Amino acid sequence: MNGCIRHTVNMMAVLIFAMVLTGCAAEPPAAESEKSASFYANMYAGNYITQCGDTVFYMQDEGMGTALYVRAAGSGSGTRIAEDVMRYFVTDHYVFYETAADDGFYRMDHNGRHKKNVSGQTPVELVAVGDEIYFTTYDGRQAGNGGGLYRAAGDGTGAQVVEHAGNAYNLFPYEGVLYFCIAADREDGMDTMVDLGNDWFGISSNGSYPMDGAIYAYDVGAGAAAPEKVVGAEHVKRFLIIDGEIFWVGLQLWHMNLSGGAALCVTPDAVVDSTALNSCGGALYCSTNYEWVMRYDRADEGVTVALKQPVSAIWVAEETIYCAHGQTGTVMTIS
Repeated sequence: MNGCIRHTVNMMAVLIFAMVLTGCAAEPPAAESEKSASFYANMYAGNYITQCGDTVFYMQDEGMGTALYVRAAGSGSGTRIAEDVMRYFVTDHYVFYETAADDGFYRMDHNGRHKKNVSGQTPVELVAVGDEIYFTTYDGRQAGNGGGLYRAAGDGTGAQVVEHAGNAYNLFPYEGVLYFCIAADREDGMDTMVDLGNDWFGISSNGSYPMDGAIYAYDVGAGAAAPEKVVGAEHVKRFLIIDGEIFWVGLQLWHMNLSGGAALCVTPDAVVDSTALNSCGGALYCSTNYEWVMRYDRADEGVTVALKQPVSAIWVAEETIYCAHGQTGTVMTIS
């Protein structure tokens, strides 16, 4: 179930933030692996592509709005199951999504049937843990303090606040435990918050300031009263867990064993400083300061350049890496 969840990316915010970083530089030549034109059609185009088992969900620009499609893995054609979709999340049984009407939080099955508005709250992130879902909302984020964390039944009903988990972002379920970041309160004169899906960035008169935080673990199955801090992982923008190891991006890419031990820097000579991070096969892919994509091979610990393009988001489906160009939003692939 955990592998069926993919976090959303607010593409317009991604483009704005990338332009701040690059000084609105001229558009670079298109990569040879370019797959399609820009797919977003409104301010809040959601996750580009998500795989859940043998089923693939993807967004498609239809001119006046962005529709959500579904197809069998390996097939070339899909079926539209929802229109005017701003963002979506997939669990083993349901698709949860927000529409351009901004009138709540909808649920449907994987075939687009039995649509129902299950909440007036708008989720920023959503993951499934066991028979429940956990999601963050915009509560408090306009004040620069992250979002509220909620738990609900697997169908989205009966949502309740999770205590001691304010300012939460980057939800990641692993072996029955929900891991997430709790952002530190900022004192740097932040003026505006920009939503990048899993992270929020403050734009102030002095430039852009990435919100960082520490990683916490919430043992859902054990009925833990409060999340516990994962010691050693600080200043985290985005993280993921693979085979008992936690990898995170701060100014560099770091990793350590969940059972304890020292945190090790993977990229001491490269500034990563990005929220674009994902894994495919035995490798990790992350954007390095929105300039190019780095590939880290977990077996031989080698670091190579996978794509010489600025990238603001990375998705994985059908063993293919999809990247959003940091300036144009064009979807590219890495072979």
